[in-house]
Amino acid sequence: MQAVEQLYKDLHGEEKYNKAVEALIEMLGEKGIAISELEIKMLIEAAVVEFNGAVKAD
Repeated sequence: MQAVEQLYKDLHGEEKYNKAVEALIEMLGEKGIAISELEIKMLIEAAVVEFNGAVKAD
């Protein structure tokens, strides 16, 4: 995700989020891993919830 931050500095919010989703789908596809946009978004949201829970615990 840091690559998306660096490559798309001119994008913000939802545009940057969507670009990250597209990049993940493409990178995984190149490795023979088929995953849908919905699956990527669900994984990102789950990671955010987990991260926020860890931050609150500290």
